[in-house]
Amino acid sequence: MQTFSVLESTLHSVPASKPVKLAKKEFDRLLTELSPAILRYCQRYLRNIDDAQEACQETMLKALNGYANFEGRASVKNWLYSIAKNVCASLYQQRSKLDLTEDNEDLFDEASYTPALTDEGPCLFGELITRLSVQERNVLSFRFVEDLQLPEIACALDLNISTVKMCYYRALDKFQMAQAS
Repeated sequence: MQTFSVLESTLHSVPASKPVKLAKKEFDRLLTELSPAILRYCQRYLRNIDDAQEACQETMLKALNGYANFEGRASVKNWLYSIAKNVCASLYQQRSKLDLTEDNEDLFDEASYTPALTDEGPCLFGELITRLSVQERNVLSFRFVEDLQLPEIACALDLNISTVKMCYYRALDKFQMAQAS
């Protein structure tokens, strides 16, 4: 006997409607509106502001160039996150191939990293998220920073909903263990 969670059943029970094509003006407005969120995502992924800005610009450029192919099957927000994920992964791989033995002031220093989630200085979230895997970090960031639901996260990251749930609950377990110690 199979049971489905509420999230899975709502994901599959939505009737397939015909995708709606956005007007170019509305599409451009959405890109402008979502640009700060995409930049925040790129910063969390790449942990370097220069690389994040480059990835954000490349994401927006790809979205503008891909407007003609955008069918509206997913929300523009999820589509942009999906593009950003691929751009960041590509950039991350390129950067990891570089020789990082030189002293470089632009490199990310995890010890000094404190995300601007609150005005009260470092928070537990900022301290612990640096210890998670990239996938767990992405899932938690999308859930708590960008306020996306698990099915939206699965769509944005092009992952199965069960994978997103597993990452989400494992990351929460790590947070609970850290709070206990």
